[in-house]
Amino acid sequence: LRSSIAGVYCWRLGESPSGGPVPTSYISMGAERKRMEREADFAFKQAFALCPFSPEVIYRYVQLLVNGRRMDDALLIAETGAKISPSTTQFKYLIDNLKSIKGQMGSGADFQSEIARLEKAVDENPNNVTKQFELAQKYLQAGQSEKANKILDRVSAFSDLTVSELTSLAEAYRGLNQTEKLSSALERLTQLAPDLPDAWYELAAARARLEQTAPALEALKKSLDLNDKRLAQNSKTNDLRIILGDDARFSKLRGTAEFKTLAAPR
Repeated sequence: LRSSIAGVYCWRLGESPSGGPVPTSYISMGAERKRMEREADFAFKQAFALCPFSPEVIYRYVQLLVNGRRMDDALLIAETGAKISPSTTQFKYLIDNLKSIKGQMGSGADFQSEIARLEKAVDENPNNVTKQFELAQKYLQAGQSEKANKILDRVSAFSDLTVSELTSLAEAYRGLNQTEKLSSALERLTQLAPDLPDAWYELAAARARLEQTAPALEALKKSLDLNDKRLAQNSKTNDLRIILGDDARFSKLRGTAEFKTLAAPR
């Protein structure tokens, strides 16, 4: 049961167990995404503590850890499962596979080779947004943030980005602490998907960081209005007002009368 709950959190991170797409409106963003990551990790820890010999629990937890580039933790979970249940041969294959992945990640030559491959793919097909995101991620892993920025700026220049692509672009700019570019990407996202309360919320936070008080409050009002409508349809859904109470990004707005009115409990 704890593993199933963890799976729900992973689904909110955009990771579908069936491999199919997760509706964009359900994928968490910003501070909510960080919370989903923490809850998924904690739920899997509980599942592992309750049933440390379960292949399902171990494989799913390991996948989460690998996605977070926590290879040492992933190996520790797999090796512990093998010690507790030595008769489960699939754990041995999992350990071998993890060691191979860790070796590839730690090999400078292999890493540079992967970057070169992606650079070639992007040069051959400059309209392939997926490959450009992959290349930007590799640049970030290599500590080459300037190159990553250039790739993301190139993607941002595309006029026909989808909701999913704009969400990925915003997340990338957030990771690079490029608030102005983040705000621009979120503005495009809210234009393309105007009914997403989380997108409006993140836009409000970005504008607040840029000290754009009036536009920030405008986006926040739109976000909370959509949030209230969503709650009216499903009272168990994520309530942005709760997140807003502890969100430090709005610290400079908390003293204004407009913010107090918007943030008041409903």
